[in-house]
Amino acid sequence: STMAFKVFSFLSMGANNQTRSCFHSKGTIAKGCEISHSSVVRATRELCDKGLLEIQRRFRPNGRQTSNRYIFLDNPQTTMGAETSCNSANASDDNFDANTEKVSSKASEGKPRLFHCPSSIFKINLSP
Repeated sequence: STMAFKVFSFLSMGANNQTRSCFHSKGTIAKGCEISHSSVVRATRELCDKGLLEIQRRFRPNGRQTSNRYIFLDNPQTTMGAETSCNSANASDDNFDANTEKVSSKASEGKPRLFHCPSSIFKINLSP
């Protein structure tokens, strides 16, 4: 949905590239996306159902909740596929093909496709 896309984009802008996670509060997400708190809850639930996001609830020693950790899950739509790696049967990682760059298949797997998204995009009323 449009709200899920806004929330996913907002969270991905603030995510750590190494851990692929962030700790935004629901209020911060709602303010950044200019949507209601309940829309944030519905959007994050939708993203979890689609397998794009995992939410870890974090608690203090006294039992009160402190924050949520939003973790981006590996998804074939958001990661670079095997078509970008050198898949020649007799080529090793040390060899180059005349028409392609050297690409390690291990290095390309699991890397997210990142693109710049200006923060002003959240102020635009996007339609589906």
